[in-house]
Amino acid sequence: MKRTKSIHHASFRKSWSARHLTPVALAVTAVFMLAGCEKSDETVSLYQNADDCSAANPGKSAECTTAYNNALKEAERTAPKYATREDCVAEFGEGQCQQAPAQAGMAPENQAQANNPAAVSGCRSWQVT
Repeated sequence: MKRTKSIHHASFRKSWSARHLTPVALAVTAVFMLAGCEKSDETVSLYQNADDCSAANPGKSAECTTAYNNALKEAERTAPKYATREDCVAEFGEGQCQQAPAQAGMAPENQAQANNPAAVSGCRSWQVT
């Protein structure tokens, strides 16, 4: 007689029943439901320039001007730059590009820049507005 006759083989098989996944599914569902119910208190308004902001917020003219100037500096620093106007227009469309100010008068930081005439000549580039 074999000794394995009395072994219950089904108990050794891996099975994924719903009872193992139910707590995980409930936890994930609860998180998403609670996150969806959260109400955002912040409202955002977009303005084309400081004058539009000042017109919409009469008492905050100084804040509008400061925010607009900060946005211009950030855009100049982070906007994509293109060698030609055509390259910029091809990607962003007509009326979305402006010529970046020349960086004339800046001293080259290293010898490689000193040998590059574009680095010191004030060569202009195009950027997205």
